[in-house]
Amino acid sequence: ALTPEGHETQPPSRYTEASLVKRLEELGVGRPSTYASIMGTIQDRGYVWKKGTALIPSFTAFSVVTLLERHFPDLVDYAFTARMEDDLDNIAGGTVDAVPWLAKFYFGDESGNGSDPGLKRMVSEKLAEIDARDINSIPLGVTEDGEPVVARVGKYGPYVQCGDRSASIPDDLPPDELTVERAMEFIEAPQGDRSLGTDPETGLEVFAKAGRFGPYVQLGQHEEGSKQKPKTASLFKSMSLDTITLDEALALLSLPRTVG
Repeated sequence: ALTPEGHETQPPSRYTEASLVKRLEELGVGRPSTYASIMGTIQDRGYVWKKGTALIPSFTAFSVVTLLERHFPDLVDYAFTARMEDDLDNIAGGTVDAVPWLAKFYFGDESGNGSDPGLKRMVSEKLAEIDARDINSIPLGVTEDGEPVVARVGKYGPYVQCGDRSASIPDDLPPDELTVERAMEFIEAPQGDRSLGTDPETGLEVFAKAGRFGPYVQLGQHEEGSKQKPKTASLFKSMSLDTITLDEALALLSLPRTVG
């Protein structure tokens, strides 16, 4: 006899600052005096952002990790980092000279025949090999027609691409929540500005737009040379760029308002 039984699993919890520090301690990376600066650095550089206490990795983090793992694997090896910590402790203790150790790390084997090329040669020789577009590409899957869909990190932030079509995606969208279906929603959403009509009070035109941080409405256009930006308001989650009306847009633009 066959009896179907359901079984559900939970994904691993996201790292918090406390759990990440604990993991670094287990790997032998860093010291108590450096953990605070590590947490600050990964947030300041945009590798993670906080949602409550959870650390959410960004698309930039995936690109940086891919670059390092493909072209500088030794430098991001946990054992290498732990060994370096021990070497630095020996330097601090006076049993190892700092200058020869640093020269070997940076210049490697100066004869050029050693197994250790040094950081300088690794960078100068690897730069020509690095394909920036490939490094910045995160495959998401394929459409029903078999067309590949990828997420990329561009000059103006992350975006998704399918064939010749592309669309920006919000910076605060966790990479693990970006599915092929969600990517196609961004790509197929209206990309141009849609005029909703004219504001009767100001006489300015009201537009519905798809922005980097989600859909929004805008009162008037930005005039070249003007320091004053047009008033904007984000759409509620229940609203759509395709169906929003002028009255709804004006209501959004009127917020916040005094109610008492």
